[in-house]
Amino acid sequence: MVAQGLPSNKIGPQVDTQAGTSVAPPSAYDVAPPPPIDMPLQSTPQDITTSAAQIPPQENKPAQSSAEPVSPPAPKRGFPKIIVFLGVLLLLVLVAYLLVNYVFNKKETSQRAELVWWGLWENSAVIAPLIEEYQQKNPDVKITYVGQAQQDYRERLTNAIASGKGPDIFRYHNSWVPMFRSELDALPPAVMSAGEFAQAFYPIAAKDLVSGTSIVGIPLEYDGLALYINEQIFEDSVKTPPKTWNDLRETAMN
Repeated sequence: MVAQGLPSNKIGPQVDTQAGTSVAPPSAYDVAPPPPIDMPLQSTPQDITTSAAQIPPQENKPAQSSAEPVSPPAPKRGFPKIIVFLGVLLLLVLVAYLLVNYVFNKKETSQRAELVWWGLWENSAVIAPLIEEYQQKNPDVKITYVGQAQQDYRERLTNAIASGKGPDIFRYHNSWVPMFRSELDALPPAVMSAGEFAQAFYPIAAKDLVSGTSIVGIPLEYDGLALYINEQIFEDSVKTPPKTWNDLRETAMN
């Protein structure tokens, strides 16, 4: 048997096989199809009007905030401009003063001569007043006295001068002039001329301490060596008293 489906609103009379009666199908006007699940229910204009009438009207009130009003921060009070200006000006003056003072002190220190004096027998307490007097007359010169031991003095002096760390003023024997000739400075003529030097000291000083036309040392002391003889012995021996060391040697050998 072949069956063909018909729309529900056009279904014909159905027969109840058990009761033997026929039932008429419902009319399309009697039964409304259910609304779709995904679509919202529709209201009639009358329902919408009634719902709108039941809603009380809302008053337009301004929105109120629960937070308290915030006051603007008080302006910060700074130092007056005149005080800041004076502080900066004072700082600049102080910096300028320190800078100028530093430059002048450095210049004065660099121009001041520092001399080292090596001595042998003179005690520093004896030399100190002489140095103090000279420095008062010459404030741009500073002299430091250093006492030295007599033992190995010449070797110590030679090594110090050779290393470039020797003294500026030092004691030496007049026979050492050839050894230190290249290290000795000439005495300025404004201090003492060659003629004044010859008049002030013995001829042996002018002979040993003058190199060419330059005076290379000032005598500190003079060794007065003397030889005592017995004149009666020379008269009895019919000998002439010696005048030189060679004469003494020949007289002693004869």
